[in-house]
Amino acid sequence: MISWKLYCNRYLTLNYRRFLKKIQIADERIYLWDLVVGIVCYDMSGELLFQLNARGQGPGEYTDINAFAVNASLHQLVIYDNMKQSLMFYSTEDGRFVKSEKFNKPTPAEIAYWGGYFFYHNRLHRNYQDDISLHYYLLASKDGITIGKRYFKHENNKEDYPFSPSGHNLYDNNSKLYYCRDFDNIVYQIHEDSVVPRFRINLPNPLPASMIEERPNEMSLLRSGYSLGITDIYEYGGLLFFRFVKDGYIWSCLYNVEEKEAVKMMADTDKRRMTNYSFYTDQKWGKASNYTLCLNSSQLGYDRCEKIIVECSK
Repeated sequence: MISWKLYCNRYLTLNYRRFLKKIQIADERIYLWDLVVGIVCYDMSGELLFQLNARGQGPGEYTDINAFAVNASLHQLVIYDNMKQSLMFYSTEDGRFVKSEKFNKPTPAEIAYWGGYFFYHNRLHRNYQDDISLHYYLLASKDGITIGKRYFKHENNKEDYPFSPSGHNLYDNNSKLYYCRDFDNIVYQIHEDSVVPRFRINLPNPLPASMIEERPNEMSLLRSGYSLGITDIYEYGGLLFFRFVKDGYIWSCLYNVEEKEAVKMMADTDKRRMTNYSFYTDQKWGKASNYTLCLNSSQLGYDRCEKIIVECSK
């Protein structure tokens, strides 16, 4: 995981993207989800290929678009319709309807398709409180219907505070898929069999986790001096772009840090830690048997690991 310290300037206000909900580039095509006109598909030269605006109750029509993803391998555009509780499949060639599949739960806030899996950002479980298998933020499915993998167990304090400061949580990054939870500063990279930390972004004056339990007024929180809501995360050619909220503004940030330089910095830090650990404990750094407690933060998440450590220290 690469840890980058934050230095950036404010140059964008909260009034942005009123109707454009999502942009995705897949299979040499550009997909724009507009809240007014539906999903519009262009080729890479900007030529209009088709517009998907099949709103209605008839066959092949959707009630509303709540989330969408592109399965480039099968040339399908997949829409989640919450009112119908269904996944609607359309061809990426011309937008024609292919099929629909009933999808009662979970209720995904966002969908992505990568590495042969559908990934669902599952913010809340209040609609299926008795099904603890769905009490996770990130769910994965091979066929889109049956949930096979689960990551980051839900936290009750965030379940009771449904406000989401982030515009998105899943980001398709040039053959990489990134994920960042609400109120988190860790950006994870999704692999076929694991979800691992990729970046830790050190925001100025970050929002204390204890404030979420107090459930503050949403607008007051956005206008406060605390930093929160990391969103719009994109990495390309050694550059990392993202946004966050502070002082009532959206701050846009761009890093120009070479990955090899950051990796070297982290390796040097670990080397110093190893030297100190070996000197003071006379034990081998990284050997699991030398530690009282070992936790897999990729599976449990940092917040849960912190709670487990606190409980074990009592």
